[in-house]
Parts: sequence; C-alpha cells; structure tokens
Amino acid sequence: SPVTYKGEIKYILTSYYSSETINNAVADIKFGKTGHGYLINKQGVTVADSVTKNVSNSFNAIEASKTDKNYKGLAGIYKLAINSKAGMDTYKIKGGEELVGYAPISGTDWSLILTAPNNEFMNAIPRTILLCIIIGLCNLLLITIITYIIVKNIMLPILTTTERLKSLSEGN
Repeated sequence: SPVTYKGEIKYILTSYYSSETINNAVADIKFGKTGHGYLINKQGVTVADSVTKNVSNSFNAIEASKTDKNYKGLAGIYKLAINSKAGMDTYKIKGGEELVGYAPISGTDWSLILTAPNNEFMNAIPRTILLCIIIGLCNLLLITIITYIIVKNIMLPILTTTERLKSLSEGN
C-alpha cells in the first residue's frame, strides 16, 4: 500500500502472511458436509486451499480447461470470479456436478471459491416434496372434518325445523 505525503508516494507499506497461515484459515471454511473453500488470484491461480497440491501446483482452471475440457465449466466461473463478480453456479466434472459459490474478497486481488457436490444439496428436495404432500393431505383431511362438523351444526337445526313444519302441515 502506498504511503503518500502531499500527494507524493514516500513509502510502500507491505505485509505478508505465510501460505501455511492462509491455508489453515481457508481449511476452516466448510460448504455443506463435504465441500470446501479456496482462494484464487486475479490470474485464476489457486493461492490457498486445504488441498495443498492445488497450491503447490499453482492450479488454474482457466489454464487447465485449455487441455482438459472437464474444466471448461469451472474456467467460466473463474473468469467471473476474477472479474470481481459474485454468485453461484454449477459445473460438471468427472461425471458429477458441483455447486460453486464465488465472491471477491474486498481489499485484495483474490476471490473466494466454495465448491461442493451438487447432490449434497439436491438430495433433500424429494424428501421436502414428499413432506409437503403429506402436510397438504393432512390439512385437506382436517379442513374436510372441520367443514363437516360446522355444516352439520348449521344444517341439523334446519332439518329438524323442516321435519317439524312438515309434520305440522300433515296435522300433527
């Protein structure tokens, strides 16, 4: 960071964290049950990841997509992330689908990428739909019973009065 005096740069202030410190901080980020987070720089290079080989090999999905089409979807997400966009998307890789969240980290040239298997989040949908159907049927049954009771309590006196008037008209 430049230190200026009267509009002129006098000093440059620098600081650094060891890669181990940053990797340990990133390792604590959890996304779902099996997902994890990592950091990429403006070039798309992995700078911190609990999967240390991605850091030591300077993994970059944009570059990897040039030789391996499996990384094409992730490369598109990286391009959004390095252009300071935030969002969520999915991509297919090695027969599975991954859910990815990405956002820039303010004050840095880094972006946070969160990734987890998509089925980890989608498995709950059929159970949720079934639960909604069961609750809906229970509500329908309850409403039917309540409506029957209310209608019975309104109609019973009317039917009784009608029967008495009919009986009265017959001379009883």
